[in-house]
Amino acid sequence: MPLLKSPPDLLTQALNRFREERVARVPKEETCLRHNGSTLNLPQITDGPRRTIFLSSSGTDVDRIRDEIRANRPPSFDDPGLLEITLAIDGIPVGEGPVVVERGIRAVSLHEGIAQMIGLPNGWVESQKRLIEQALRLLYLGGQYQVVPLRASLDEGDEPDVRDIMGLHLGLAGGSPRRLLYLRAEAGKGKSTILADFARCNIGRESSPLPLYIPLRELQRGGISWESLAASLGLAGSAPDAFRCAARAGLVALLLDGLDEVAGRYDPNVVSEVIQLLQKTIATPHARIALSGRTTEAFLLDKEKSLQIGLELPDVESRDFKRYAETVTNIIVPEWPRIASRLPDASYDSLTLGDEPPSESERNAIVTWIQRVFSEFGKDRSLFFVQSLACLARTHQLSGNRPLVINSNVNTDVSIYDICLLAASLACCREQDKIEAIARDKFDASRQLKLLTYFALLASADANLSLRLSRPNAAAQSVFDIDPVNENEEFTAVLRQMQKHALLFASRDGLTTGDWKPAFLSDWIRSVLLVRAWQSETDGLGGASRETLERVVLQARRAGLAFGSIFPDLPIEERTATLAELSVKLASAANEGSPEACANYWHLIVGAKDQDRSTVQARPANIVDLTDLSELEVEGLQLDEHFSANLAFFVASKFTSCSIAGATFSSCDFSGAIFSGCTLTNVCFAHCDGPLFFVDCDFFGCSFEDLRTSHLPAVLFVNCTFNGGKISQNSHPSSPSAYGSAIEFYDCITTSSPAEFLCGEWLGIDVNQVDGLIHAEDRTRGSPAEECLRRLLRPFFPSRVGSRGEIQARRYIRLSAIGRGVFPNGSPDSSRLQEALLSVGFTPGGRSDHLYAPWSGVAGASEAGFALRNEMIAFIRTGKRSPKIDSLLQRIDRDSEW
Repeated sequence: MPLLKSPPDLLTQALNRFREERVARVPKEETCLRHNGSTLNLPQITDGPRRTIFLSSSGTDVDRIRDEIRANRPPSFDDPGLLEITLAIDGIPVGEGPVVVERGIRAVSLHEGIAQMIGLPNGWVESQKRLIEQALRLLYLGGQYQVVPLRASLDEGDEPDVRDIMGLHLGLAGGSPRRLLYLRAEAGKGKSTILADFARCNIGRESSPLPLYIPLRELQRGGISWESLAASLGLAGSAPDAFRCAARAGLVALLLDGLDEVAGRYDPNVVSEVIQLLQKTIATPHARIALSGRTTEAFLLDKEKSLQIGLELPDVESRDFKRYAETVTNIIVPEWPRIASRLPDASYDSLTLGDEPPSESERNAIVTWIQRVFSEFGKDRSLFFVQSLACLARTHQLSGNRPLVINSNVNTDVSIYDICLLAASLACCREQDKIEAIARDKFDASRQLKLLTYFALLASADANLSLRLSRPNAAAQSVFDIDPVNENEEFTAVLRQMQKHALLFASRDGLTTGDWKPAFLSDWIRSVLLVRAWQSETDGLGGASRETLERVVLQARRAGLAFGSIFPDLPIEERTATLAELSVKLASAANEGSPEACANYWHLIVGAKDQDRSTVQARPANIVDLTDLSELEVEGLQLDEHFSANLAFFVASKFTSCSIAGATFSSCDFSGAIFSGCTLTNVCFAHCDGPLFFVDCDFFGCSFEDLRTSHLPAVLFVNCTFNGGKISQNSHPSSPSAYGSAIEFYDCITTSSPAEFLCGEWLGIDVNQVDGLIHAEDRTRGSPAEECLRRLLRPFFPSRVGSRGEIQARRYIRLSAIGRGVFPNGSPDSSRLQEALLSVGFTPGGRSDHLYAPWSGVAGASEAGFALRNEMIAFIRTGKRSPKIDSLLQRIDRDSEW
């Protein structure tokens, strides 16, 4: 193979584009070099007395390359007026000093040659390394950078490795009519890491554009211009123009980090200026530009001229996620004692964290624990929740409690409140480190969290209550105790940092009027701050009274997570009194006509632990009109006439193993709602919107009247039993053009003839011959043990919405769901049924009042567990019996009384 050769065609094309951009001063010419019996035509760029010639080498022996060029010295080296010739050789390493071929002639790497051609100062490699090391410093562990691949979330739904997308878009063969690659992610998702690591891995890479990493935070304040961007790289004089031409031609790959942090602050006007600058100055189909920022800035980009990709953590089950958890653990756990001292609301005073780093076995236990519980407790796939779990796990180790992982089970003695609040607090510590130095002392995590708590109230209040609350700027002035007149710089720094806080959507409203409205990235964080507002002394926060703040919490919008998950998960010493107080005040507000308070009440009841529901005595008279209980998941509850509703929303709600008696639902929206394994007695659905789905349900005297739906059928029954009642359809259930049955049955049974309980001219079925519905006397019965086991397993394997028998597997259920519904007479009681499941690998070793399946992470997620899952699905579908299914049937038979 020849030692020297012409550069790749793609590189030559990029050089030609660069020449065309600077055509007024750069003539088109080539250098002819004889080598190995042939002539190489090498592209060259001449700028006054300096010439850069580009070629490729198949080896890295620079002495041999030098000797070969000396032996075949081109005559053009002696062109008049030349003072300096640089040979940019694709194939030799970057960073090593230039090799002197002869006086005035030097050989350098390809990237060094491009850098010299566009005027980068000597030492540009070291400057880039410093910036990269600063971005990656926390990831330098064990003598190397521990960078974990992230997934790219595309509009098409795929999640490839983000490095593959960047390699395709930013390489010589890349480029796109969409011109700009935008890495879209919120704080803590790894934007800076990805860009800096790409630069680190590609500086010196053969046949690739020169990658230049530019943290936009480092730009000087003042007007944003191409010259100021170039100046951040040390370019001055005429160099910015050469730099611009190289960027437009695709010789340089620009990696611009932090659109939300331009010049160290957040200003929507400056962000717009940067985007316009890039689009007007260098955005061509050949340009290689990667830009990182948050979701808010993405709205300012033209989607037809930018490829936007979201960044996501690796899948929890993947090896990459384990590496990510290891990296986070190795970084934050040794620093945890120092970080803990900065945190608000922390109960670590009684715990001596010490400075002793964790042992290798302790770190491994933390990583294993995070892997097992992240699906349940990692409420947001972000750095802060992984950090939170790692710190709580370390605290657990130091407190002397039982191990995090015991055999195949894991310890989940941790509350959602602590996890979410610690994640928020860690984000506040990060923000304090990033704010301008002038305001850093005032911007401590405690004050940030206090203001964020107020923002959570403001973001959750309805239009009327929000009028009683101060605006964000006024609240910030009060919380941080800043005089906006005499401490204007500090005040401005605080507001700008809050507007782009890691926990908030960056505001596009600017600082002009002070009425920007905070919006939280995570509903879990907003919800935990609502709980914090209720729990802590907040009188006077934002200038509002305690009574007003309480009312905001009680009537908070979109607060299902707060009342359904976080309040019920508080420590027992706080929980009992809190739930009792909340239920009384929520019921009172609901009876006064607040649909939000009514929704929050039912979320609280549904989320409460079984032993805590007895403390809840108050209840609303019924569900208030316009109450939104969409996506409510009710499991194992006994509901009565107080659950009756008119004009309420139950869109995509799920009722599992519930008993509902005497309730009436009129003109309610049940679109996509599913009832699984429920017993309904004297329940009426009148003029409700569907489609509704009932699976494995038993009906006693229930009625369905004139249902409506956007697509037929309006209601689907799968494996249900009807004891009396009536289904009538006297009006068209859908649009006049729709064709089909209003009601469909699949493997259902009735104790009376279909003609007795089906009526109405718009049913769309022949009541004398109804598919999927048979009389009880005609049913082929299986054994009572098989029917009992199917009923027992159904909470773990509910049907998918809209399916006719397709089921899904859940990782855990509430213990109260065991034994609920109609079981065959003489079936074992719930405790015996629970023991039967425990005998085949189910475990209560996670959160209290829950039972975890063998295929869940908490129970070890073993191959045997997944095999049992498949065996149970086969039994439910076809009746197929494996040895473990047989053992369960035998145990049920033994404990039964039939």
